Amino acid sequence: MAEATIIIGIRTPEEVVIAADSMGTFQGLYPGRSGPVCKVFTVGRVGFAVGGLVKSPRGGFDAAAVVGQALFGRRSIFQAVAAIEGELRLSIAQELERQRHEDPKLFAKTVEGGDGSVASVLLGGFEGDVPVAVAVGFKASYDPAGEISVSASRLACPGDCPSGVLTFYLGNSSPIERYTSEHGQPLEMPPAAVVRFLAQLVIDARVPGVGPPIDVLVISKSGMSWHPLKEECGVAASGSQISAPF
Repeated sequence: MAEATIIIGIRTPEEVVIAADSMGTFQGLYPGRSGPVCKVFTVGRVGFAVGGLVKSPRGGFDAAAVVGQALFGRRSIFQAVAAIEGELRLSIAQELERQRHEDPKLFAKTVEGGDGSVASVLLGGFEGDVPVAVAVGFKASYDPAGEISVSASRLACPGDCPSGVLTFYLGNSSPIERYTSEHGQPLEMPPAAVVRFLAQLVIDARVPGVGPPIDVLVISKSGMSWHPLKEECGVAASGSQISAPF
């Protein structure tokens, strides 16, 4: 399980930009250990990032593989998102049930910490000539009767962005919020520079579980470009992916 992350996305009428840090903090099988991981992947002309509870070597849970499989057979991004929501709600609930029986301390930390948020996914791509970005957050709850439930919430642009521009923050964005409250004005930079600058704010604030390098993926009509992509990362395809070994 990756404890913390910072994933930032910007959708404009011309492109979608996704950035993520590269630090993974692991619990369960590798308690207290950390190392470089890949949080940004591509399937065809769609890019996505995952954060939070994203992988379980013991339980076989792998959020990136679930997203990759849904995108591989998609007819549209929103069709894939609907499949991702349904599959991840079930998979996360199964993983939490496993934790409840096999690792109660980790289960309590996962479910009872904060507002119940356990995982998040950000996707970006084109539907025809229109750039589309969708973020999905997953929250877990545990009632006195012992029932685990997982809910999903969605934020999309176009859709939830009257201006046509929307910035997505997934993970610990408190250093960005402090910077914004102090400075106010929007950053006069290209979107790819903005996401890198904001992600670096979180790294510089020494937020636990967040660290360099920063991967930035730009998705435009002309294709995809990385700024940069770690050599050990790969492309999610057919429901599989290559990621940094730990």
